Amino acid sequence: PPEAFYELIKNMGDYDVAYTAAAGFYALLGLALIAAGIFKYADIGYAHDLMKYAVFYGFWNLLPIGQLDGSKIFFGAFLLWAFLMFLYTLFFVAIFVI
Repeated sequence: PPEAFYELIKNMGDYDVAYTAAAGFYALLGLALIAAGIFKYADIGYAHDLMKYAVFYGFWNLLPIGQLDGSKIFFGAFLLWAFLMFLYTLFFVAIFVI
């Protein structure tokens, strides 16, 4: 029933919004891993660009500025934001190693 759905949305807090916003970052990391595998085993040059752009876009979007998803995660679940920033920093450094 629609009433139950509206009740769920009304009770949604910053924590729930943060974890929903984090799903996009996990998807970008997954895309970067798939692109890295394609680049390593199939040697397709565009895969390296895809990996770079996925990590750069995710890193930029993690900054807690304005309406970016990073601000939703930063203010909703700070430990999740710190964990994602750590992961993206590792991926960012790995791009220059590969």
